[in-house]
Amino acid sequence: MGSIATHEGAPPSLEEPGQLYLIGSGVGHAMAPVIHNCVAQQIGAQWQFSNLDVQSKDEALQYIRRADFKGCVPTMPLKIQLLDVVDEVDQAAQAIGAINNIYRRDGKLLGANSDWIGILRPLEKDLAQQGVQASSQGGYGRDGLIIGAGGASRAAAYALTKLGCRTIYVINRDDDEVDVFSKDVQQRFAAVSLPAPSIVHLRSVEQAQQALSASRDSGSSQRAQLLAVSCVPDLEPKSEAEKRASAVLELVLGQTTGTLLEMAYKPRITRTFTAAQKHGWRVIEGIHVIAEQVQTVWRLFAGVDLTDEQARTAQNELWKQAATRDELNVNGIPEPLSL
Repeated sequence: MGSIATHEGAPPSLEEPGQLYLIGSGVGHAMAPVIHNCVAQQIGAQWQFSNLDVQSKDEALQYIRRADFKGCVPTMPLKIQLLDVVDEVDQAAQAIGAINNIYRRDGKLLGANSDWIGILRPLEKDLAQQGVQASSQGGYGRDGLIIGAGGASRAAAYALTKLGCRTIYVINRDDDEVDVFSKDVQQRFAAVSLPAPSIVHLRSVEQAQQALSASRDSGSSQRAQLLAVSCVPDLEPKSEAEKRASAVLELVLGQTTGTLLEMAYKPRITRTFTAAQKHGWRVIEGIHVIAEQVQTVWRLFAGVDLTDEQARTAQNELWKQAATRDELNVNGIPEPLSL
């Protein structure tokens, strides 16, 4: 069900020296080179991945237009600012409103968003492990839940929609942020002729209780099955708004069940992870998102289909080095998975 559009042109030669970048402001200590240079070594690519700390779109373009440029992963705000620089973008990038991969094919600069693939595929695999099959229409008959309403939530909404979620509940401390998120989803999905889900903001415990009761089949005592994505850092709730959102999440986890994908990967076991497991949810660690991202990124950059073993080797190298460092990410949330 999950795939990313790629240009039909021939990918660049792996034997020709080239440069790949994580490009943005403040990326100097990001660990993307660890995982990508491990991949390059495994497949024999004469390419070097490095962090490129730039302060502006114009500065970024100086490197993107170099002859030895093979691809890059832009961070915010460049992943939005560079949308109008590439020659073509895929549907996901248009619907999400950002690109996190830029690569070359036949002299063209192409933009894609692969964030959603890193979300969708682990959920698909977990459903398959449970023996849950998609309907003939392609969905799984479940509603979605997104914790957070920032940049990563847009990719989560796209992935959950691709999984057939017609209603997506949102838990977030900031009401205005959810309003912007909801409008973005409605407008951007319509622009690519993709049916938008109904976004339901669970603002309070009382409202969440009512929304869940209304969605439950009449007379059913079974807990509703959801597909959930946590897009927030692992921080102790301190403000009243944070405590309210935490209480809503506790209620939802207790009254529903399903699979939750925790996008934070440092620490590996977060507060949300623990809470979901306590209530009997299946939980997928954020580290699995990384493996999916690596495979997708290299398919775009080089036209190479990494084996699962190659992806795991790179993932394990990242985790081994990350265990001794504090700079994996500012807050543990992949943005854009630092890959």
